[in-house]
Amino acid sequence: MFGKKTVHAAVSMGCTSCHNPHSTDTAKLLTAGQPVVCYTCHDKAMFTKKDVHAALSTGCTSCHNPHSTDTAKLLTAGQPEVCYTCHDKGMFAKKTVHSPVAAGMCLSCHSAHSSDEMVLLLKKPVDVCLECHADVPAKAHGAALSSAGRHPLSGLTTTMQGEGVPPKPAKPMVQPANGV
Repeated sequence: MFGKKTVHAAVSMGCTSCHNPHSTDTAKLLTAGQPVVCYTCHDKAMFTKKDVHAALSTGCTSCHNPHSTDTAKLLTAGQPEVCYTCHDKGMFAKKTVHSPVAAGMCLSCHSAHSSDEMVLLLKKPVDVCLECHADVPAKAHGAALSSAGRHPLSGLTTTMQGEGVPPKPAKPMVQPANGV
C-alpha cells in the first residue's frame, strides 16, 4: 500500500493527518470528505478556476491514489490512460492525430484540474499552440480572419481572444492555388 515508486507526502505525516482512528461520518474514516480533506495540504485555488474539469466532481481518488503508486503525481494509471477512464479513446485516434495527443501528453496543453481558459487550456489558445509552433506567426497561415485572404499570425494573440483588431499583414497576402 505504501511501497510503490511514488509515495504521497501526507503518508510521512501519519495516518491521522487524513484519517480519524475512531469514527467519522465519511467513508474510510477520513477526517473530512473529498476534496476538503485534500485541501488541508493542496491549494484549493488550483481547483476552482473559471473552467473546472468535470472529473473533480467524482473525487480526487478517481484519478489519484492517496497513498502510493508507480506513476507520477500519484495517478491511478499513466497518462493518457487515466484520461481514457472518462474520455473516449476513439476521439483521439482518428486518421490525423496531433503529435502531443499521439504521445499521450494531454497535460502539455491542458490542466487536469481547472483553468481560466477554455477547454482547460494552460494558456490562451494561440499561446498554447505557439509553445511548439513558434515559427507560425512569421509564415502565411490558413487562419482567414477576413475575406481579404490569409496573412501571418504575428500579433494575433489578443485578436484571437476578441480583444483587438488584426494587425496589417507584415508580408504580402498569400492566396492558395484553389482560390479559397
